[in-house]
Amino acid sequence: MTSELHTRPLYMQIRDIIIDRINSGTWGGLEQIPNEYVLAQEFRVSIGTIRKAIEILREERLLTRQRGRGTFVIDRSSKEYENKFDRVRHLDGRQIIWQYQILKKDVGKPTTAEIDRLRLSGPNAEVLRLVRIRSADSRPVKYETISIALERMPGADRLVDTWHGMADLARATRILLGSCVEFVTISDAESPVTDGLGVQRGIPLLVLDRLVSSIDGSPLEWRYGYCLLTDKKYVSVVN
Repeated sequence: MTSELHTRPLYMQIRDIIIDRINSGTWGGLEQIPNEYVLAQEFRVSIGTIRKAIEILREERLLTRQRGRGTFVIDRSSKEYENKFDRVRHLDGRQIIWQYQILKKDVGKPTTAEIDRLRLSGPNAEVLRLVRIRSADSRPVKYETISIALERMPGADRLVDTWHGMADLARATRILLGSCVEFVTISDAESPVTDGLGVQRGIPLLVLDRLVSSIDGSPLEWRYGYCLLTDKKYVSVVN
């Protein structure tokens, strides 16, 4: 086998090997992977073990089955994949084409809150911080404060002017994204959010407190988004 087998269940070890191959580019987006029988022979495990590993990867949206054709790697450059990490839409459900304005960016030592939320190695870890405005149709919709764990996404600070969403950044840093958890609350607008969104102090805003993690569960990005939805909506999907 191409990876050491240890105490984890066999199907999870096979899952990890497949993830390594996707992450390294051995199996690229939209590419068909070998069938279950070929993989079972290669890894010297049962068909059932292979099927269980593939089913987990389907649930994690890294693989997809096409009836009569086989199993394929999800295209991480597709809009469908990117939309997994952005749930604000037009009222009719269409995807929003965002415009971005970076107000502030810096790299520094983490705050206590960042160490806790991003589960960083310690106070000497570096964090990329951004403050930016997202606009749709030339109207500000989101005021975002973003913290990114550079120890898990090395080089992200050098890409800050060329990427927009986490799916875009993950491709550039060869990271496989896993889960995205958002806590939704309401807050009255305060400065500097009021200045960024062009609203009066005290206007109620939707607040998205979001944590994005890699496929192995390591936190990558902590984001606060203050949203002036007006003619937009937040879409929640429960599978």
